[in-house]
Amino acid sequence: AIQTMANEEDSPPATTSQPFLSTSVTNISATSAEIALDRNEAIPGMINQPEVLAWLAMPASVAGSFVDLASQPVAYQTLISPTGIRRWDDGCTQVDFGQTYANPPPVLVNRRTRTDADGGWFRRCNTTTTFIRLTIDEDRDGDNDRSGTADPASLVVFSRDFSAEFEIPGIV
Repeated sequence: AIQTMANEEDSPPATTSQPFLSTSVTNISATSAEIALDRNEAIPGMINQPEVLAWLAMPASVAGSFVDLASQPVAYQTLISPTGIRRWDDGCTQVDFGQTYANPPPVLVNRRTRTDADGGWFRRCNTTTTFIRLTIDEDRDGDNDRSGTADPASLVVFSRDFSAEFEIPGIV
């Protein structure tokens, strides 16, 4: 996820971000991944300064827990959507958690591929205690097309909201 706004020319969220940027991840393996800033089809704005990106890498299909800053346990699980997530014009795609949470859980979602020339980002349609429904939206800068190829999603589901600090030796 983008953590800085070094190139921002406008005042989001009151206005549209310029330049509009999202992140794209490709070539995911057990030891590496390629992460990039994605302009999608958005043309306005210049990129002249580096941006800071945050990343979280976890194995697929794992579950565990950690203790947050309030000394309370937080459970988590990682998922890969079994099917591609449809585009805005094609409706929402449901991804089941495989378990029931006490409340609709917070979920981190990112694209695993970028197979469509239009780019795009995930939008949450709704979240329940057993599933999340997602769609891929895209800018309408070059055209009004909001359909295209479905892409799989990586998800991290947490049992509740939390505050935490994680220190990993050698990682800044």
